[in-house]
Amino acid sequence: MEILLGLAFLFFGGVIINVIVGAAGAAGKTVKAAAKTAVSSKSFKESMEEEFASDEFFGKLILRLQNKTKDGLEITEVMMKGNLPNITLKAYWGLKIYDITEHEKDAQKPMQPVVSAFNMFREPNSIIYHFESAAFSLTPGKTYLNFVPLAGFFPEMLSPPYSGKRKLRIMLFMGNANNPVQFTNGFFGENPPIYFLKSIETEINFKEKGYLEAIDDADESTTLGIKLAVAVAMADGNLDEKEGNTIKTFIKDNIAFYEPRTQDKLKKMFNDAFKLTFNEATNNTLSLSKIISRMNEIGTKKIKYDAIELCYDVMSADGVAEKSELEILNRIAKDLKLNKKMIDKIKDKSLLKLDSSKASSNLDIESILNIKTNWSKQKINEHLKNEFKKWNSRYQNLSEGKERDNAQFMLNCISDARKKYSE
Repeated sequence: MEILLGLAFLFFGGVIINVIVGAAGAAGKTVKAAAKTAVSSKSFKESMEEEFASDEFFGKLILRLQNKTKDGLEITEVMMKGNLPNITLKAYWGLKIYDITEHEKDAQKPMQPVVSAFNMFREPNSIIYHFESAAFSLTPGKTYLNFVPLAGFFPEMLSPPYSGKRKLRIMLFMGNANNPVQFTNGFFGENPPIYFLKSIETEINFKEKGYLEAIDDADESTTLGIKLAVAVAMADGNLDEKEGNTIKTFIKDNIAFYEPRTQDKLKKMFNDAFKLTFNEATNNTLSLSKIISRMNEIGTKKIKYDAIELCYDVMSADGVAEKSELEILNRIAKDLKLNKKMIDKIKDKSLLKLDSSKASSNLDIESILNIKTNWSKQKINEHLKNEFKKWNSRYQNLSEGKERDNAQFMLNCISDARKKYSE
């Protein structure tokens, strides 16, 4: 028996020592946290967070999630405090979100990526959530002394695989802007060029069906979104080549998540819907009401936002916002009963893609600026003040180029509207 015990210690001695030392260290940190709390304004929870923030790779740092309301929308910001990697790099912050609910119960089950309803928060050629910040210069010795927001997400625009209370892992990483990390359906390959990686977990209650639960209706819902986009493209009686290519790219991105055999089936289904709707619009037999009604019956919020964003992308594809396109877009957005603030964000993103040099002299500024002609002059001018604040802020923060020119174009529209509706 003594020999066996001796062998056991040889095999497991290192682990036992590590556990004992770790336990002693944890006890010491808890005491230090209590002492810090006694002499500072920090809560015991905050002091504990700081004491246990040491990372053997990246030093002492803390991640924290902060929920706030911005422009009337609920947003979760990922905050960080502590030391940055001690390197010189043209860096960027990236964010990925995974559902770990089943994985925590059974380690054999994989983490599952979360889907985004926003194109701007997606992997290239995919519907998986992905965020990248603007590039910045990192030099040795940099530290965030206070909590700094590095990334964020709109919970309403996320779709996990299943509904209900879901546990999410929020993964923040630092990449090289000159050699970005490549992801495929939410995951990176071997030896990715990542210079920092840390995660934090949270729980969110999702009321709508997850993307795996809604899979039976997802194909038809996506087909309806394509039909709406074709309806917008044909609102002026013509399907521009760029508008058609935008819809084709949407189809390609939405089938990339599936196996090859399913991809072929879906591609045919979506292309058939494209052609059918084009013919109906050409022959004036297209029923927009039926498409929207069916979308409201089976479409999840994610699918609806997906569809409306595609419609706005189609509107801006040829660089011109036609009055007929804006009118049909306003109707679709209203009838799908989506969050107006979120719709405004999608619309504004598309307006930045327009070619202001193509704007006609008889531009419909009411449709561009979301002005209802039955509003009082006082309400219109209050609305224009808010629009000016929004677009002036964007103009100041954009670099020279097409988007800044379009922000200036929007300011010009606001100026024209002020003259038209001046008190």
